[in-house]
Amino acid sequence: MNSRLDSKHWTEYWKSGNKTTFNSQFNDGYDGEIKSFWKSIFYDLKTGDSIADFCCGSGALINLVIEFASENSLDINICGIDYADISVDRIKRLPNILPRIIANTSVEHSGLADSSIDLIISQYGIEYTDIDLAIKEASRICKAKGKMVFIAHTEESKIIKEASTNIEQIDYCTKRLKIAANVRRMLLVLEDKAKADLSGASRKKADKLRTKINRDLVGLNTIITSNKQSTFVKYFVNQLMGVFESDNGKVIPMIEKLKMVDSLLQEIDDYRLRLSDLLGAALSKEMQSKLKQVLTSNGFRVDVFESIYYQTNNIGIKVVASK
Repeated sequence: MNSRLDSKHWTEYWKSGNKTTFNSQFNDGYDGEIKSFWKSIFYDLKTGDSIADFCCGSGALINLVIEFASENSLDINICGIDYADISVDRIKRLPNILPRIIANTSVEHSGLADSSIDLIISQYGIEYTDIDLAIKEASRICKAKGKMVFIAHTEESKIIKEASTNIEQIDYCTKRLKIAANVRRMLLVLEDKAKADLSGASRKKADKLRTKINRDLVGLNTIITSNKQSTFVKYFVNQLMGVFESDNGKVIPMIEKLKMVDSLLQEIDDYRLRLSDLLGAALSKEMQSKLKQVLTSNGFRVDVFESIYYQTNNIGIKVVASK
């Protein structure tokens, strides 16, 4: 089984309002080529069909299904399965379509009835599972002539390359540089200054910290201006420097500023964990070959197994398998 983050981490991630695993990207759910691919799959749906979304997360893919069903006047049954504590509250509901969420449950042991599902779908989830067991479970619950369709991360996709770059930038900002720690020290010195005039020693300390912070900022701004793949560095600098700004003219208490720094570092640490999890889950060429074999050995015919692109960039593989 792939080593993966625990359900508590993902529960907190989804509860924070994220719609997909890409943070701010796809804020309105999946679109473009991704949405077009799924619509091409949904065209085969009929009233009365049952659909199961493996590793459903916050329900972005379920929402696409419901949107399609509504536009085409289809009455369908749909459920999502995820090992995080997912709430159905953020998922679209229609009078004739009431999605069901099976939370705190691994897709390897869904609990669904044998031969009960017409279409099994998954978006960037299968690769995080024990693939042998997940496909075996899919085969058990899939009806004869049913389908399993999913998109998965691969090592050659742009998403993985960007994740690797982001980890490098995170480590540079938080481990090689000490700018966050120095900002924290500077805040404490400024707090002392607010209480009374700085002593000569404290003034020197403040000057040294200011010099170190400015030196690191110059380096980080050089990365931002010279590297198109610097989204994380830009975010880090903006958030960290934000502690020195006022809140619409109101003075932010020092304890709150310190909390802002600590919260930022915790957020970054969590983000790095998800990126590492992503890199570990991405399918190598060898794993992709094994995936085909696992599908075939569990009674599926592989109809489509090819790269999928978003705005001309490779973002993984799309797989269509029929029972």
